[in-house]
Amino acid sequence: MAPGYFANLIVTSDLTTLPIDMVFYHGRLVGKDRKPQFLLQKSDKQTLTNTVKVKPFRIEALRLKAKGNTAPVIEIVPGQITTKKCTMKVKIENGYIMPDIQRDILKLVVVERHKRTGNIGLGLVKGFGLKKGALAHPSPTILTILWLWYK
Repeated sequence: MAPGYFANLIVTSDLTTLPIDMVFYHGRLVGKDRKPQFLLQKSDKQTLTNTVKVKPFRIEALRLKAKGNTAPVIEIVPGQITTKKCTMKVKIENGYIMPDIQRDILKLVVVERHKRTGNIGLGLVKGFGLKKGALAHPSPTILTILWLWYK
């Protein structure tokens, strides 16, 4: 925060349980005691549906080809927003890198879903601790999937 800037922040009364007491957006109070401080507008249902526009692709596009027995891995730092880049020995089957659940090395897939470019990013991540299933995060421009079991 500094003079002349509009703050986006939350106010909490307890750093342990992190209850959100107030929310400020662009310097204005927009939420207090879990209630909006503005009139809610009825949304146009059309803008909330059919937002994932992925260019069709073959399932092979999700395979991560091995270039040796090691690969770069994004390592999550517990309790922080930062990550580390490391190189680790990876599990390989038929020339492709496989998730290694025992060592917590999982496949990360990022699919561009806004303009149907067909761009797909593949990588590895460590530190989620997932043993089965998948995790997805849709953002305005990409669809990120933490994929465990795909071969």
